[in-house]
Amino acid sequence: MDSSPPLDNQDWPTPSRRTSRVLKRYANFSERQIAAATGIPKSTVHDHLTLPTSRTYRPRGRKTKIDSDTIEKMITSLQGHYNERSKPWSKLREQWKLDCTDQTLANAFARHSYYKCKACQKG
Repeated sequence: MDSSPPLDNQDWPTPSRRTSRVLKRYANFSERQIAAATGIPKSTVHDHLTLPTSRTYRPRGRKTKIDSDTIEKMITSLQGHYNERSKPWSKLREQWKLDCTDQTLANAFARHSYYKCKACQKG
């Protein structure tokens, strides 16, 4: 890789973390060989190889109490007669055996753009 200084008004041509990881994984280079081939310090190569990747493997934050599949099934069951749509949240929770509060259930429905009536829609 080129380690020369940049031309006027351009970025430095620096190797990326991906280059270090690819050379280690597929070319089976040592950290010294990677540093020599790319022109970056060994300590930086070591950091590239030992630090976790920048990708987030698990979503952050609290897990949802009610999954999307359950909400979708509930929405399809509510499409129909007025008595089904006008059921209170507590009755829906009992019917579907959910362990959450009424407000949590209402928020989950709102995330899926479902409202019991037109007047419940804000905005």
